[in-house]
Amino acid sequence: MRLLQFNDDGEFSLTTTFADRIPPYAIFSHTWGDDNEEIFLWDLIKATHTRKAGYNKIRFCGQQARRDGLQYFWVDTCCIDKSSSSELAEAINSMFRWYQNAAKCYVYLSDVSTGACDENHDISQSTWKLDFRQSRWFTRGWTLQELIAPTSVEFFSSDCVRLGDKRSMEQQIHEITGIPIRALRGYPLSEFSVAERLSWAENRQTMRLEDKAYSLLGIFNVYMPLIYGEGSYALQRLQEAILKSGLVSSVSSRSGMRLLVAGSDPLRIETVPVSDNLQYAILSHTWGVGEVLFDDIRNATAEQKRGYSKIRKCCNLAVKHGFDYVWVDTCCIDKSSSSELQEAICSMYKWYKNANICYVYLEDSENGNVDSLINCSFLVEELIAPTFVEFYDQTWNEIGTKQSLCDDIAKITSIDPLVLRGANPTSRTIAERMSWAAHRSTTRIEDTAYSLMGLFNVFMPMLYGEGERAFIRLQEEIIKQTEDYTIFSWKANVSGGAHRGIFAHSPAEFAAVRPERTIRKFSHPHYQVDQYPPPALTSRGLLLTPPVLSCTSDEYAYLGCVSYSSPTEDSSLKESTLLCVRLREIQSAPQVFARSSPEKLESRAVADLRHFKQQTICVLPSNVDQSTDLDILKIGEVVVYPPNDNNNVVAPMHLGSADCARWFNKDKKLTYSYQGGTGPLATIRFGVGEGFVIVIGVYDDVLWCSIVTHEDLKQQGKTLHDLKDLNVLSGSSTRHTDRAQKILSTTKSVTAAIRVAPFTDLNILRFSLHVTLLDSTTH
Repeated sequence: MRLLQFNDDGEFSLTTTFADRIPPYAIFSHTWGDDNEEIFLWDLIKATHTRKAGYNKIRFCGQQARRDGLQYFWVDTCCIDKSSSSELAEAINSMFRWYQNAAKCYVYLSDVSTGACDENHDISQSTWKLDFRQSRWFTRGWTLQELIAPTSVEFFSSDCVRLGDKRSMEQQIHEITGIPIRALRGYPLSEFSVAERLSWAENRQTMRLEDKAYSLLGIFNVYMPLIYGEGSYALQRLQEAILKSGLVSSVSSRSGMRLLVAGSDPLRIETVPVSDNLQYAILSHTWGVGEVLFDDIRNATAEQKRGYSKIRKCCNLAVKHGFDYVWVDTCCIDKSSSSELQEAICSMYKWYKNANICYVYLEDSENGNVDSLINCSFLVEELIAPTFVEFYDQTWNEIGTKQSLCDDIAKITSIDPLVLRGANPTSRTIAERMSWAAHRSTTRIEDTAYSLMGLFNVFMPMLYGEGERAFIRLQEEIIKQTEDYTIFSWKANVSGGAHRGIFAHSPAEFAAVRPERTIRKFSHPHYQVDQYPPPALTSRGLLLTPPVLSCTSDEYAYLGCVSYSSPTEDSSLKESTLLCVRLREIQSAPQVFARSSPEKLESRAVADLRHFKQQTICVLPSNVDQSTDLDILKIGEVVVYPPNDNNNVVAPMHLGSADCARWFNKDKKLTYSYQGGTGPLATIRFGVGEGFVIVIGVYDDVLWCSIVTHEDLKQQGKTLHDLKDLNVLSGSSTRHTDRAQKILSTTKSVTAAIRVAPFTDLNILRFSLHVTLLDSTTH
């Protein structure tokens, strides 16, 4: 730790870095000004610090430390070498501890003045208290830990007058920040939930977006590397670090649940500590218009809402059954707090599981009909998690229980009846559990993934707005915890030969996994999962080590699963079928594969396993647009038109796709003689099917390139063979330049550029063609 030392001459200087035995020190908290005002480490080294406006406040800190009997003090602006990324990372991850260990913390409020410079001014009559409440210091992200961590915090005005300390001003500070007084007094932060701690920082700002996350590392006692430039992803990484640390599960049990007091009138909510003795009922329903929200209960306006009736009748039913509390998702979560919503959704499966009884209200059910169960995605965990479930129709007449309706529910939802009767859902494969949600719908597309976190016992940050990416992230989290390769046994709902990542887009793609065709994890003497490295997500893709059967242009990768004709059939290997997916290597990224023909699952006999070879491959997890571009950028054919002495194109040389692969993969060059004049030299066809063609030619001995699509040729009534005729390109604005660009679709465009190599022989011209595909959907 690098400290400043206040010297006898009234100046301060840098000390050597303290490693183990750090002497008592004061620490400074302030809001940063412009860089040309603040004093940095290099200003002290160059002895130019006295010329800056920030000199006076740092000198004041040293003087105050001396008055308090402290020789050393620490200031963030000048005690960290910010040119060293490693030192900056270590400092930020250590900062909470440094403030916590300080003997004194001096808060300098540059926007609060007492007017002490006026001789006739009475400080007791000053308006500084209003300025104190409005100080910018309370709105900054970094000052949160600077307020909470130190034991002794003293506040000073811009004219260096002591205003008070944290203990004497705790009520005002609590009112300004919303931080509980217990937290201000130094009670362990573990006593406060993750959601509550995150709420303390919700309205605070930082100069850099990443610092909104980095400034909270100490608040949650987590460590993570700093990556400036990652933007809002830093907050996602922070939430992931919190989840991995186990804080959500451990803190939520101490912080309690918001529960409706069933017998209250008007309805009110209490935060009740969670314990083994807590008894409550829980409501499962589909959301509609006019639902009762958290603010409606808090503001006593719930009775004005359309959804009040079902809440009240649910509470009455709970009272009748002897329960004091009820939990309802619409009004027992403060959804204005993203952190509370995050914690609630991560805890929801556990809350349903721990409930004494779950009431399922089927608002659109008449005459005991339970068909509406098939619609809502969240109902999957709400059906499976609780032990006791009762179903009620729109008039609150009981239809039956989960046990009595088990067969009907299983038929409607495809959920295994044994699981409905209490079997552990983790005993079922990933693919089968996914299939239970295949026909469910959610209002927000991200909830398709978030609603399944409890079923798979994974936690991940919620990022509303990410769309289908949420379901990809869910599968990434699942594969980190299990080597159940049935997660790959999905089938796309549409055909067309497009390439895909290895993960499904939604649970709907697992619909083929039905009870009559059970998918199970595979076990075979020649292939045991634990003998090979587990799946790993890397920057290039998902690393897997499955048996692979090499074919011509594709690879068949065997998945660790088996298909049976029925769940009760003998599971001997001779009656089993291997399920495989077809993979294809990405031309622009060797040894990286994408899934081809995603609408199919390949079936092979178990005996064929001897033909498979165990090998590690890298597969794209998602980003479908990247994989579909494989065919667009694949070179299909090259035609070279060598001119003769009369400059007429004769005997074109054709290189088919196979020849192209041999030529370009071995970095060979196309070489031919040219005698001058005007005309095309070569055409290169990219892509399968439609694609596009790049034409390279010469005009008055100057190289040019142009891009032609099949649509261009169609409009002129021409074909690819007509490209040898320069007139086909008439009207092209790029025909006589060494750069060309063409829009292929609403999202894709292609550019071509000719680059001439340095001359080594005046009689030989060497050039290369660079082709770039731009896709706005993949940035």
